[in-house]
Amino acid sequence: NWNDPANPGVWGMGDPSGDGFVGIDDLNAVLGNWNAGTPPTDIADIPEPGTASLLCVFGLALNRRGKRVD
Repeated sequence: NWNDPANPGVWGMGDPSGDGFVGIDDLNAVLGNWNAGTPPTDIADIPEPGTASLLCVFGLALNRRGKRVD
């Protein structure tokens, strides 16, 4: 949405300054708050990469089981 008009105050439009235009003021607002948050301390909710692999393997096995091979 760079250099485009935006609805004032609508964050989803890329206008954190709320001036109705996506420009340098919005970029400065984002860069000024970069890394200002706190990263999550509880990483237990993040699945490990092996989970997706296991789901794919089981999905393929179930898919193969449903087809008849003559």
